[in-house]
Amino acid sequence: SREIYRIATSSVKPRSAMAITVKNTFIHLDSEETLAEAGEARQRTMTWCATRVRTGSILESPPREAEPEDSVERTEAAQEQTAPEEEAPAPTATTLTVRHVPKSFTQQELLREIWDSGFAGTVDFFYLPMDFRSGASVGYAFVNFTSPWVAEAFRARLHGGLLSRSPAETPVEVCAARLQGIHANVNHFRNSAVMCDDVDPRFKPMLLEPTTGTQLQFPPPEASARIRRKTLRKARALAVCA
Repeated sequence: SREIYRIATSSVKPRSAMAITVKNTFIHLDSEETLAEAGEARQRTMTWCATRVRTGSILESPPREAEPEDSVERTEAAQEQTAPEEEAPAPTATTLTVRHVPKSFTQQELLREIWDSGFAGTVDFFYLPMDFRSGASVGYAFVNFTSPWVAEAFRARLHGGLLSRSPAETPVEVCAARLQGIHANVNHFRNSAVMCDDVDPRFKPMLLEPTTGTQLQFPPPEASARIRRKTLRKARALAVCA
């Protein structure tokens, strides 16, 4: 059975009527304010149902009360804070190609530029190809760093910028080279014609000791490469004689 009693409660706050509902072995207390709000909600629901019956749209969902704008903003902000951030992939390239190098630059000048940019002690291979006839650079260089993170830091610092000693205003481009790693570069250039004995040492690739910057001796070419170099020297001699 259900019995409702109205009693007056006394406390520090002003007196207000309470409703006591006995439900089986449980006692439920409601204040006048709670009962009034529940009555208004029931009245809105009944009004909505009566309207839908008259219009034939009884299957539609009841209207939801609009949430305050500040509540919506707080919800969106919480979702943005809890959304996991995508981690950038770890860099893998150690050998970079530097493009738009001024033709007036020598190997030592460009290498000094790299060291002065805060990357001294991080380069173990360097090559700025030169034109043998004019002595000018071809406009691009290959640089291998000791780790991919150092290479990425160099790319982020120099890409799109200008060399401090550059007379031109063309931005430098830095990207990953085709050959990656010091071993791949050394094995490629050791068998190249640019390592011939009659080539000016200033035009040859540089193998460096990273911490001190001291230039090391390049490994000798393979046997098959020696034969190709002899053929190249003969061709040059015939061209000079002609």
